[in-house]
Amino acid sequence: MTQTDTVRMEGAVRLAGRILEHMGIPEEKQFLGTLNAGHPGGMLPLARSEKDSLHPSLLPGNLYVADATILPKAMGNPPMLTIMALAKKIAAVVP
Repeated sequence: MTQTDTVRMEGAVRLAGRILEHMGIPEEKQFLGTLNAGHPGGMLPLARSEKDSLHPSLLPGNLYVADATILPKAMGNPPMLTIMALAKKIAAVVP
């Protein structure tokens, strides 16, 4: 990262921290993860029973996720085409 990138990232981290505090998450409960430009997957993977609705049962009925979050796991390769296809399919399924 360039020096400008670093300064901007530090500002973004401070802003995110203030937003989290405003939402009730105290500073001592916050942590900074590793800077990663990847697409982590599998944080809310769809169950087999959710394959037709493409809607994780843990989410409210009116909230859908259309990114790598609902994939079974991180793909290990750039998943942009998969994510675009998934988002298009979810947009077509949403009532």
